[in-house]
Amino acid sequence: MANINNFSVSTLPKSYPEHSYKNRFLIAYAFPCSVKFSYFYKGDSSKALVLGEVEDVVNKFNDLDSMLKRVFSKVDPLLVVSLIFDRSASGKSIYTLETILKEGLDTEVVRNNVISKTGMAPAFYLRGTKMIVSHPLDLEFLKWINDQEGVVSIKGSKFSAGGSSDF
Repeated sequence: MANINNFSVSTLPKSYPEHSYKNRFLIAYAFPCSVKFSYFYKGDSSKALVLGEVEDVVNKFNDLDSMLKRVFSKVDPLLVVSLIFDRSASGKSIYTLETILKEGLDTEVVRNNVISKTGMAPAFYLRGTKMIVSHPLDLEFLKWINDQEGVVSIKGSKFSAGGSSDF
């Protein structure tokens, strides 16, 4: 057993009774031909770091991140997360979206399509490659926008009382 920065490091198996489970977490080191397990103990503290729970949260987050990138490939993940939190609230919240479009699209066709879907008229910038519009939004409508031909990327934020946005 050795001490490193107030942690005791041991390669003893879990079954040693002098070390309670509460004060131990496992680190596995993968080597080309084997796996080495080390147990770290933090004094007699009643606050235990349960690395398995932390790793579980990180793994689930990484799974969510992968799925968000697959399903909402053109959307800023923070916008999707915001809509997931809003989903529990009643009704659709109003969001201001910044949509980057491919060059050469007919902005009048895009404008008419947006007006027919949302009732709101978008503003175009940078020779028609950037569109800003505020309207009610939910995950299903965001997915529809994500899947439109000509859309490069989508960012957005909840519409605030002052009309400002976070992007």
